[in-house]
Amino acid sequence: MITNRIDWTEDTVIYPGEDKLEALNKGALRVLTGQEYAKTYPSIHKREEHANNGKGI
Repeated sequence: MITNRIDWTEDTVIYPGEDKLEALNKGALRVLTGQEYAKTYPSIHKREEHANNGKGI
């Protein structure tokens, strides 16, 4: 574990629930095995356009 390598520099705090990579992996596997559909999100340009009431920047 990384704490074994860095704990000598300072006290280390581990926060429960920080399993983002595992959650990302499991979500990708659900999509790849057909259990779930991949979600599509708008590009940053579409979000900016929407935020500006449809007016370009």
